[in-house]
Amino acid sequence: MKMLTSTVARILFGVPFLMFGINHFFYAQMMQGMIPSFLPGGILWIYLTGVGLIAAAVSLFIAKLTKEAMIGVSLFLVAAIAFIHIPGLGSPDQAVMERSMMGMLKDVGLLGASLSFYGQFARPQA
Repeated sequence: MKMLTSTVARILFGVPFLMFGINHFFYAQMMQGMIPSFLPGGILWIYLTGVGLIAAAVSLFIAKLTKEAMIGVSLFLVAAIAFIHIPGLGSPDQAVMERSMMGMLKDVGLLGASLSFYGQFARPQA
């Protein structure tokens, strides 16, 4: 039963990252404004993170290189929290502030789960 629940958990956790990654390609132009101005490359970051998110989802689905994928996902989530959600919390626009809070809380939860999966895959498998 433990094997079944672990497999289902990996797949369920990977699905949102697959969808987020796909969305990075369909909505790249809209997302471009979220890239911090100090980062050169603009829209390239949207495409690169999209590829990374899709790769992380595939890694979760097939249980290969999952430890490394969770490091990447964790770094991505920390960056999203720090550079997208936290700045939005100070917005005078109530709707922007609320979306930032919801996004931040979602990403904090995903960060906790990605670190948990990292720990699971970092241990030697018995």
